[in-house]
Amino acid sequence: MRRVMLAATAVLAVALYSSVGEARAPQAGSLRVDFDKQVKPILAANCLECHSAEKRKGGLSLAEYADLLEGGRNGAVVRPGDAARSVLLSRVQGDPELGDRMPLEATPLTPADIATLRTWVDQGARLTPSSPPAPPPWDAPLALTAPPVPAPLWPRWSRPADRLVAAYLAKRRVPQPALVSDALFARRAYLDIWGLLPSREQLQAFVADPAPGKRDRLVTALLADDTKYAEHWMSFWNDLLRNEDGYSYFSDAEGGSRQSLTPYLLPALTSNTPYNEIVARLINPSQPGDPAGFVVGVNWRGETSAAVKPWMQAAQNTAQAFLGVNFKCNACHNSFISKWKL
Repeated sequence: MRRVMLAATAVLAVALYSSVGEARAPQAGSLRVDFDKQVKPILAANCLECHSAEKRKGGLSLAEYADLLEGGRNGAVVRPGDAARSVLLSRVQGDPELGDRMPLEATPLTPADIATLRTWVDQGARLTPSSPPAPPPWDAPLALTAPPVPAPLWPRWSRPADRLVAAYLAKRRVPQPALVSDALFARRAYLDIWGLLPSREQLQAFVADPAPGKRDRLVTALLADDTKYAEHWMSFWNDLLRNEDGYSYFSDAEGGSRQSLTPYLLPALTSNTPYNEIVARLINPSQPGDPAGFVVGVNWRGETSAAVKPWMQAAQNTAQAFLGVNFKCNACHNSFISKWKL
């Protein structure tokens, strides 16, 4: 009987504790949190000393609903529907990876206040309980993704690259291109891979060859000559990375120590070094023998706006060369051609 009474008491205690907890902090599945009545007062009491519409420390204002969704210089602080990934919750709870707990050097938010913020975000960060969920913030698409390979559309266009090109042309109502002649194909292959025209003898031998698959064999043979391939493509890398062996372009900050990339880059291309390894050693030379010329070059200010600091120009050039992303507008203002902000 005593065990039954103790068990009943324990169940009652758990039930009472749970009901008290629910009364203190709304749950994600309960009634929707009201921004003006429940969230805004928490922010006003704890955050506006640094993040008001006037101060905007870190570019962030928490004074109004629109400000909260806009975020600051480091991006969004609220991810509607996902409090676990929202910087706002990480900062008020304290996250060692992000820095000090907020509000800095002040009384921490109560567990009930944090629970209210968490529930509001998980419920969609709505303006009012009856409003639709807030739109998700825009994330920079930096992750590499493999595009799906379309189904074959045209005969003889069966390889993945062919299918992608065929789908692109067909979408724009471009008719299937006619197959070029053997002579024209050979000239294009030589120019693309070696940067050289075939000799008269090489061209005549290719055109006269009746065996099937000769185009594949020609491309394979041209790619097999690592020296000619590397010497040709070195010119494109020189332009892209601003590589040169002279001293007309160098970093004043480095005392004129601009270094040529050729001693590293040409052997790397000749030996078919993986692209990711080349890029890693160019932008983060940390081992003996790594090429430092690119890092010095991208930090060269040159004749430009005083707002463009060396690190900013380095970010612009690195993003342009390796990501194909234009950051140059963002040195002074939000971009007019993309979603990137200052």
